[in-house]
Amino acid sequence: MKSQNEIIIGSIIHIIDCIGRRMMETAFALAYEGELSDMKAYRAPKEYAKKGGEAELFCIDLEIELLKSLSDEGVKIVVASMQLVYEFKRVYLLINNLDLIEVLLDDECAELANVIYGETELDPSLNYDQQKKEEEYNYFWYNLSIWRCIKMILYNRINFDDDQDEFSEEYYDFCQQDVTSENKNVALLYDLQRSLELGMIGRWG
Repeated sequence: MKSQNEIIIGSIIHIIDCIGRRMMETAFALAYEGELSDMKAYRAPKEYAKKGGEAELFCIDLEIELLKSLSDEGVKIVVASMQLVYEFKRVYLLINNLDLIEVLLDDECAELANVIYGETELDPSLNYDQQKKEEEYNYFWYNLSIWRCIKMILYNRINFDDDQDEFSEEYYDFCQQDVTSENKNVALLYDLQRSLELGMIGRWG
C-alpha cells in the first residue's frame, strides 16, 4: 500500500498530463481553423490527446513537430507552453525515480489527480477567436492546479475546497518574486508555474 506522500508525488504526473493533453487538444483546435483545416474531417482535436492503452505513453514528438512548423502565433504560444509541461514531466520522473507507465496505471494516483484537476471538455463548435480566449482563461486553471500540487507537497494536504480566491490573491505577487524551495519537486513546480505565466504576458492579441 502506498503512503499518502507517494500518492501525492504520483498524482502530480497525472495532473501534468491532464494539462499537457488539454494544451495539445487546443493547439490542434486552433490549427484546424487555419493551416490544418483540411484535416478536420479525418481526426478530432481530442484524438491527439486521447487517454487509454498505448496512447497513455504520449509519443508526441511528431505532433509537436507538426504544430511547430505552423506559422500561427496562437498555436505557437500553446505549443511552447506544452513543451514546458512535458519537459517538467521528464525531469520530475527522473528526480523521483518514477516509471511513467507504472504511475499512469496507478488508480490511487489517478483518483487524487481527478480531485485536484477538474478537466472540462473542449467545445469543438468554438471558432478561432473563441478558442483562443478559452485557452487564455484556462491558464488560470492550469496554474491553480500547479499551485495545488505545490501545496500538497509543502503541507501534505489533499483537500483544497474553495481556495480560488486565496490563489488569486497570492499568485500574481508570486509571479513577480524569485520564489524557490529546498524541496526539489516544489522548486521544479515553481519554475514551471512562473514560466507558463511569463510566457503568456502580452502574447495573445
